[in-house]
Amino acid sequence: MEDQRKTKAQLINELTMLREKFDELLKTKSGHGKTEEKVQEREERSSLLMETGSEWIWEIDRDAICTYCSSTIKNLLGYEPEDVVGKKVFDLMPTDEAERMTSLLSHISKSRKPFSGLEIVTLHKAGYRIVLEISGAPVFDKKKRFLGYRGAAHDFAERKHVEEKLRSTKNYLRTVFNNVYDAIFVHDLNGKVIDVNDKLLEIYRVPREDATKLHIVPDYSAPENSLEELPFLWKKVLAGEDQFFEWKAKRPKDGSEFDVEVFLTRLSLPEGDFVLANVRDITERKRVEAALRESEERFRGIASSLPGIVFQYYARDDGERGVYFVDERSIDVFGVSAHPLQDFISRFNDYIVPEDREKWDDSIEKAVRSVSPWNVEVRFIKPTGEEMYARGISQPRRLKNEVVWNGILFDITARKRAEKSLQEAHDKLELRVRERTAQLQSAYNSLAENERLYRNLFENASIGMFQTTVEGNRFLRINSTLAAMLGYDSPEEVMSTVTDTVTQVHTDPKHYNDLRAALEHDDWCYAEQPYVRKDGSIMIGKLALRKVLNSDGTAAYLEGIVEDITERKRSEEALRQAEAKYRAIFENAVMGIYQSTPDGRYVAVNSAFAGIFGYGSPQEMIRAVTDIGGQVYVNPDERIRLREFLNEHGIVKKFEAQVYRKDGTTGWISINARAVRDTEGATAYFEGTIEDISARKQAEEELRITHQRLFDIIEFLPDATFVIDGEKKVVAWNLACEEMTGVKKEAIMGKGDYAYAIPFYGERRPLLIDYVTMDSDELEQKYMEVKRTGHLLFAQTFVPALHNGKGAFLSGNATPLFDRTGKVIGAIESLRDITEFKRLETQLLQAQKLEAIGTLAGGIAHDFNNILTGIVGFAEMVKEDTTPDTPNYHRLGLVLKGAYRGRDLVRQILTFSRQTDHEQKPVALGDIVGEGLKLLRPILPTTVEIRSKNATDDDTVLADPAQIHQVLMNLCTNSAHAMKKKGGLLEIGITRERFKKDDRLPSPDMKQGDYVMLKVRDTGCGMKPEILERIFDPFFTTKAQGEGTGLGLSVVHGIVKSHAGALKVESEPGKGSVFSIYLPKIERQTRTAADETLPLKGGKECILFVDDEDLLVELNHERLTRLGYEVVATTSSIEALELFGREPRKFHLVITDYTMPHMTGVAFAKELLKVRKDIPIILCTGHNDSISADKAKKLGIREFLLKPISQQDTAAAIRRVLDGKPAVQRSPG
Repeated sequence: MEDQRKTKAQLINELTMLREKFDELLKTKSGHGKTEEKVQEREERSSLLMETGSEWIWEIDRDAICTYCSSTIKNLLGYEPEDVVGKKVFDLMPTDEAERMTSLLSHISKSRKPFSGLEIVTLHKAGYRIVLEISGAPVFDKKKRFLGYRGAAHDFAERKHVEEKLRSTKNYLRTVFNNVYDAIFVHDLNGKVIDVNDKLLEIYRVPREDATKLHIVPDYSAPENSLEELPFLWKKVLAGEDQFFEWKAKRPKDGSEFDVEVFLTRLSLPEGDFVLANVRDITERKRVEAALRESEERFRGIASSLPGIVFQYYARDDGERGVYFVDERSIDVFGVSAHPLQDFISRFNDYIVPEDREKWDDSIEKAVRSVSPWNVEVRFIKPTGEEMYARGISQPRRLKNEVVWNGILFDITARKRAEKSLQEAHDKLELRVRERTAQLQSAYNSLAENERLYRNLFENASIGMFQTTVEGNRFLRINSTLAAMLGYDSPEEVMSTVTDTVTQVHTDPKHYNDLRAALEHDDWCYAEQPYVRKDGSIMIGKLALRKVLNSDGTAAYLEGIVEDITERKRSEEALRQAEAKYRAIFENAVMGIYQSTPDGRYVAVNSAFAGIFGYGSPQEMIRAVTDIGGQVYVNPDERIRLREFLNEHGIVKKFEAQVYRKDGTTGWISINARAVRDTEGATAYFEGTIEDISARKQAEEELRITHQRLFDIIEFLPDATFVIDGEKKVVAWNLACEEMTGVKKEAIMGKGDYAYAIPFYGERRPLLIDYVTMDSDELEQKYMEVKRTGHLLFAQTFVPALHNGKGAFLSGNATPLFDRTGKVIGAIESLRDITEFKRLETQLLQAQKLEAIGTLAGGIAHDFNNILTGIVGFAEMVKEDTTPDTPNYHRLGLVLKGAYRGRDLVRQILTFSRQTDHEQKPVALGDIVGEGLKLLRPILPTTVEIRSKNATDDDTVLADPAQIHQVLMNLCTNSAHAMKKKGGLLEIGITRERFKKDDRLPSPDMKQGDYVMLKVRDTGCGMKPEILERIFDPFFTTKAQGEGTGLGLSVVHGIVKSHAGALKVESEPGKGSVFSIYLPKIERQTRTAADETLPLKGGKECILFVDDEDLLVELNHERLTRLGYEVVATTSSIEALELFGREPRKFHLVITDYTMPHMTGVAFAKELLKVRKDIPIILCTGHNDSISADKAKKLGIREFLLKPISQQDTAAAIRRVLDGKPAVQRSPG
């Protein structure tokens, strides 16, 4: 008891045990159990509606997984309930604490016992430690199967406050221990005394140090004749059997003996097991009992001397009726034995004449109710059949919880008979009656004297008793119980301290005086009123007050009894407040609250509940609805399902049902309810709350319809479109997506973990849709042309897995999807196959590049051809003037040969750059290859050796030279790229191949016949089979980014197909590659006589010649003059137009350059034709990209010549025009 280091749990257990034992010893009873149960029940109901308080309420299952968590955890640990429910409670603890609690909780669970005061270390959500104190109790189901634990936890900071309170309580209990009325020994299990209270020291007259040296055997103070019983009793106590007995005690010092009443019990406390001996000095009680027995004997003697049968009757407040005493002469007078007393009343009543029994019972009940004198006469039939008259009289008295009277039953048979037969003896009989009455009064006086003998019980009553003056302002007598109630140590202290009870004890003197005044006409007055204690606190007492009279009828004093009902009043007030609180919550709650019977009637509903169903008041709804399932539920089976679920599980949450309103319309409600059971476990009623969710249901339906519309729109969008939710699972996959990927929506819907990327990339990886809500460097690396506008993200990329692994270029748009609060709940992406667009775009870029090259080549050709024209023209004239046998003649031939080679080179450049001219015509494949190799040699690495061989002189094919150039360039540059690291050999060969009927063709696209084969072979790295299968796919390339478009070989394949040819590829890794192109052979074109060089032929006509180059004007002036023509030459088209305008008929022919300043040749020709429509015109140009021969002819131009123009071509063209012969169209290539 003195160990300050005891744990909280030990202190709580110790205090609990001591309270129980002191309650037993003091024989106090609590009358407030039921009230407290009601308070608890009300508070449990209220907790369903509000989750308040500072403690964290928790539930765990047998595996320590949290199944319930109150919201107060957020105040303690910072977590939301949903963060904790479903997890092990050990997850909230540091590792070392979790290990400790795992072992400890396992031990507690095995015990299946409650626990309290357990200290645990937890982790706040912010990371710091918090010490909590927890308590819990096991939870079982209906079959008593262990489910887990339920309990509460609070901040250990409160513990100090509790410990302080416990220390205070401990001191208080120690004070009580020392000041209790009885003496107390505390023994160890061997019988040694280890503690005693002050009362023991008083009654045994020993100092504390001597008392604690005693031992139960053999030192226990007792007379010799009772020591032999003690070991036997001690063994029983140690075995757990409490012992209660009377004992002769002996004081150790003087050997004096005294009577005691002993209660022995074994206590199990945290500190160990002890034996508690409660010893009460009953010496005075024994003396009183002896006196009482003596008084009783005298009483019995008096009773036996009275003429009637004396009895003592009681009527208790709980309805019990009986007798405490019946005169033994009852058997003689009435034939009814006095024993047993328990059924005397019923036995006696059986012999009362039935007609008088009601009068008998009514008289008793009236006397009990009013505590008024009892006087009744009835007829009685003895067991022998003899009829007699009996009369009963008494004066009832109200005691604590019963009405008691000492009465007499007279046999008045003789009197009644005398009244009938001896009317004349009336006076004498009356006299005898008065005499008998005097005797009775004497008996009453004797009884009063006997009552005084019982007043020694006054001090030992368990309720307060007192006597005051008639004025009520001064105590005459007061017992110890009332003194203790008022906070005084003894009745003597009260008597000496309280000099005016009206002002010092009663808080309302007027009320007490009014009560006292009521005694003038009432025997007893009753009231509940406050009393002032010694310390100023208030006690609520239940008072019964009466006036006691002297024998002469004057008031002698007032006496009363007081019962301390402070705790009961406090409990009643708590119950009233709880009921008021619950009622206020019930009436004012915004949610619907109800109670209903299992068979389908509402017991109670609040206004919100009635309003949800369209009723004006709760009363209206309760009266109207007599069958909840049939009248309220649209589907009555839902009510049955709810009832069965509650009966089985006890509680239901968020149960949704469609219901009828008062006006017949329907709505939706969400129900939270529980089953309230009676003491036997049967369902008494259901109670819970409802929420009107009609608007939410309607919104959900509208949202579902809206979603369906949106998904329908998405379904038929032309672009491949899919949608993912917040967990990156596919929720929409339209038809275009199915067609693009070949994946049906049934196979992809609901899939996550980047499953939607597999059809595009062949692996799980983020797509554009995943980057809409984040910034990532990967986005720029994985996508082309990335553009973000607000939440919209646009990009292009090549996906390799589409179209059975051929891949495709896609453009995509992606954007996040938001809910009403702005939270991202998913994303949508639409995709478009832009492979064809990319191919056309690349071709366009290629064409634009070639066009730029062509423009450059055209400019070069124009100027270069002008230069070559001068060189060729003057060289030809000099050669004509030189005899063949001179050295200069040979040298001039070399000059002309070089000029012609320059002319051919310009034509090759023009041919390569001319991409729009796809005219197929008979060409010698070897010539085209030869021209192409001249262009290739400068651009290939020097580490690549080029070898070419034409094995046939019959290599004529129908082809477009420019496209065949492109095929050769693409194949050779690819081969050079394959050899760029180590170098190698590039071989180009031309052979003639013939395939007969039974020959195996290199390609299924070929037919039997003659072909010219172009073979390009390299000694590069070669290709793997899987690469070889895809080399002709558009955009497929093995080159690094920026080194190729992936269109080269696909263009080659297309060109070969357009020429009715075939393409064969052979390659092995490390052994190089061979590309063989087969083109159908045609017959070689033979030259006609017209193609042979003809003698120069001139004329006498006048020719107007115009060119902006002085050199060419001078050259052609001399050249045409030599041919005999009259020549007017100028470098200005404006001047020439003026000359022609002055004399249009003078000129027979006009020769003009195409490209001139101020006015082009075409514009100049148009002006000439305006002046003279029939004027013949020859147009000369360095290249023909700007105007074709056909276009020139439509403008009225007769001939179209390409520079450089030889003297032979010039003379022939002039004569054709002047002689009216058809023009000869010459290709630049």
